[in-house]
Amino acid sequence: MNKMENQRKRIKSLDRLLVRILKERVEIGKELARIKKDRGVGVENPAQEEAVIERIRSYAEDQISEDCGEEVKEVWRAIIELTKSEMRRYEETNSSNQT
Repeated sequence: MNKMENQRKRIKSLDRLLVRILKERVEIGKELARIKKDRGVGVENPAQEEAVIERIRSYAEDQISEDCGEEVKEVWRAIIELTKSEMRRYEETNSSNQT
């Protein structure tokens, strides 16, 4: 296997790992949706979302590059939207099952 193929294989492995991590994040989000529903709180929490994005941006700039902040914020916004979308789906499914 040449160096390029080896690096592509490593990226493929990391991509699978990232999807597994996203799945775990979504599952935690579903549990949060259940807790929020029990407390009468909605899925949306813009202040919390921005705090997460800012924390991740700062961490990424320290770990990757000082110039990556905006791109990382876009990625994290997409991850948060995915999580919220799955949280809403979970709420809808469970509320229709209870009626």
